Amino acid sequence: MLKKIKISLVLLVCLNISNIYSQYNFQADVVEGCDSVVGIRFWLETPAVSDSIILISWDFEGGDPPYDLTANKDDTIVVDYNSPDSYRVFVNITFDYSDTTIDKTGYINVHQTLPAIFSYSDTLEIAPYSYVFRHTVEPSGSPTTYYYDWDFDDGTTDTGKVVVHTFPGADTYNVSLTVSESYGCSDTQSAFVLVEEPPPPYLITASETEGCDILRVKFDFINNAPVDTIASIYWDFGNGETSTSFDPDTVFYENTTIPRRAFDVTIIINGDTADAKLHNDFITVYRTVTTDFRCADTLTTDQSLSKVCWNIDHLYDESSSYDFLWNFEGIGDIPGRRPLLSFPAVDDTITASLIITDLTHGCSDTTVREIILATILKIQNFFTPNDDNIFDDFVIEGGSMPLYIKIYSRSGTLVYEAKGSKTIRWDGTTESGVKLQPGVYFYILRALEADPWGRYTKKGFIHLFR
Repeated sequence: MLKKIKISLVLLVCLNISNIYSQYNFQADVVEGCDSVVGIRFWLETPAVSDSIILISWDFEGGDPPYDLTANKDDTIVVDYNSPDSYRVFVNITFDYSDTTIDKTGYINVHQTLPAIFSYSDTLEIAPYSYVFRHTVEPSGSPTTYYYDWDFDDGTTDTGKVVVHTFPGADTYNVSLTVSESYGCSDTQSAFVLVEEPPPPYLITASETEGCDILRVKFDFINNAPVDTIASIYWDFGNGETSTSFDPDTVFYENTTIPRRAFDVTIIINGDTADAKLHNDFITVYRTVTTDFRCADTLTTDQSLSKVCWNIDHLYDESSSYDFLWNFEGIGDIPGRRPLLSFPAVDDTITASLIITDLTHGCSDTTVREIILATILKIQNFFTPNDDNIFDDFVIEGGSMPLYIKIYSRSGTLVYEAKGSKTIRWDGTTESGVKLQPGVYFYILRALEADPWGRYTKKGFIHLFR
């Protein structure tokens, strides 16, 4: 009969605690802004009747400060977000006998105002007075849709990140670009574009005009004038090499430092430098995006480990489309720039790979490496050594790792020490067998062997009840 009453009371307490937990929440006075949002005020909403709170642990991923462990339930925390991105906020509340977590992914959104910086170049090969315009700044935060509005100062407009525009004739035009996104962050910049009369007809041909990293090019020159009128020819290939041959040798172009490098090719006929035949951006070499990647823990529970992986090379070409293909041992292929993965909660090392392919230009790179899966060691914060077989011991299990622990009273007296064991088990007595009084004790734990993940370097409080 007594056991039934005890079980019923436990169930009732658990139901009451669960009901109280569901009433906890947190809020912020600002959740969205442009470029950086400073002075965001966070506060905890608690029920009218709340359980005894031992610790409130705020985690502001990407915020400044990134976390706060000193807050009381009535405190307001002020946090700055200095970079455009979508940020997760969660808070863990520790009570006497348990804890609860409030987790809001993407709660704070800082939008990026993209500078409307653009480049332009003559595209005489398309048509006279024709220019290509490119917005040259890549967003650095979360994926966002941006809108591009061009005004060419000739009565016409256009939209798009990269546009080709044909002006009505030779003149100077004040071209402007406005880059905006749905939240309202925008920027406008302009530049004077000098459109000149096209040179007399001529043609430079090349075996290749674009490629990846290193390009081998064979040039030819075609002119409608009689051959015997050309006494000399001088090539400047734009890469530091020159030639005086009508049929120059193969020329090498290399680019491994910027997303896109364009080379001008110039020909001077009969020494006439005033009428040099210039082809702007005639040869283009695209840099292959390297696939060096990183993976970081996001959330670990008793059942699973969560990791997010990303490529650390951000030198992408704005005119290209890229395909990202990841492969994780035990999971298989996963597409996307920044996959979020879930693994079983075990310590392990697995093989991961990333292939990035420039679908526009064909450049591709692959990286294979090992990533470490590491569980989080959880330590109980109370025990009741009263011989009822329920939480009688304070236990830490270290698996294959030998541990070292020291436990102190509130006055700083060392009351217990264990060294070399893979499992710590303390029954609330001193090493001489004296039962300690109920109260709060402080522990310091570390590993006796290499601990690359820092799982066993911990400090905390233990509540002893009798």
